[in-house]
Amino acid sequence: MSYPKSRMKRMLRQQAERPIDDSAVDLVYLDYCLFLQSLLKEANIEAERTGEKKIQPIHIQNVKRKILARYRG
Repeated sequence: MSYPKSRMKRMLRQQAERPIDDSAVDLVYLDYCLFLQSLLKEANIEAERTGEKKIQPIHIQNVKRKILARYRG
């Protein structure tokens, strides 16, 4: 489940020490959505490889390092 955009804006503004422009919040939200999409896509591939019909937590754990490395700045 992804966060609604309004919740993401509120969380970012609470954590930031300075005001955040709406376009910056939009970019963070898009990166978040792309990250989740990539994580689920790779977990789906992992589940297919192991012969499972559903994505299990172990599938996500197996691919999380690969996806996190791709999204590090």
